[in-house]
Amino acid sequence: MRLDEYLVSEGLVPSRSRAKRLIEKGQVKVDGKAVLKPSQKVEYGRKVAIEGEDMPEGYFKLKGIQEASGILRPGDVVLDIGSSAGGFLMFASGIASRVVGIEFSREFLEPLSNVEKEYPGVKVMFGDAFRMDLAALGGPYDVILNDMTVEPLTSIEVLKRFLPLLKEHGRIVQVVKLGPRGTPEPMIKKLAEAGLKIQKVIRPQKMEAYIVAEK
Repeated sequence: MRLDEYLVSEGLVPSRSRAKRLIEKGQVKVDGKAVLKPSQKVEYGRKVAIEGEDMPEGYFKLKGIQEASGILRPGDVVLDIGSSAGGFLMFASGIASRVVGIEFSREFLEPLSNVEKEYPGVKVMFGDAFRMDLAALGGPYDVILNDMTVEPLTSIEVLKRFLPLLKEHGRIVQVVKLGPRGTPEPMIKKLAEAGLKIQKVIRPQKMEAYIVAEK
């Protein structure tokens, strides 16, 4: 079997395009030796390892949220507002059936294009979440993830724009950026005023809080 096909069949990567990129970068080793050709034949039972794969911070952030809340479920359709380098998209695509990301900054064009190619079920749209036409996003969605790099109350105002796309009893994760002595309480109140039922507030060891709620 080809090495790129082997990586996919063993669940080490989500797609052959991602396998190909990792192989050509020298990050895949077979029996301890780097292989640079995706077409290299490999037999089952060989020791195949991926080294130095660097995932965006958002991947591990959402992984922690998922472990604490179980917000993502198989078959979900997910909307990610403020996709940045694509960490939320990458993690969510491993559970959900479809993930749509929204990003404003073109500096993330290349990494997000790679995520679209390499992670099945992912689509990225570039636009201004404050003004974009919601009809273009389709829906409805089971989950909305919001990790915009703006002031917390502004981020919640944006989230409220997208709530009509969320199914009844759909779930949201609102990431809240806090200062050294910040508290998520004002944002929790705003979400409750928007008709959301707060399920959990996760406080990791950093200046953020993750609010999990249901419509």
